[in-house]
Amino acid sequence: MYKSRRIYIYGLFVIIAFFTPLNILAQQFSEVQMDVIHRESKNLISQYENYINLMGDKNEPITDREQAYKPHFERLFYENAMVYNDLDPGFETSQWFLPDVYSNNIMLWYRES
Repeated sequence: MYKSRRIYIYGLFVIIAFFTPLNILAQQFSEVQMDVIHRESKNLISQYENYINLMGDKNEPITDREQAYKPHFERLFYENAMVYNDLDPGFETSQWFLPDVYSNNIMLWYRES
């Protein structure tokens, strides 16, 4: 009797957990929090775009670009993050790069851009 009751309770728990709507468990963000998330996201994208343009500036020597902008670009990403390879549309190398490989490729492949 005790074993069947334990199995029944366990089964009931699994059913409840399975059918509980995920939106009940998810945290809802306030309007202020959403504004902060949007503002920070736009800021991050703006920084990303700025560093891409600075690293590809042909008017500066590659050594200056590497020292001045590359570290800042790489800090935009978490450790072991992967950056989509939009530099090589044929994906002859890889579809994803680590940020340091991506920034190196910008400066090596597009020296004159």
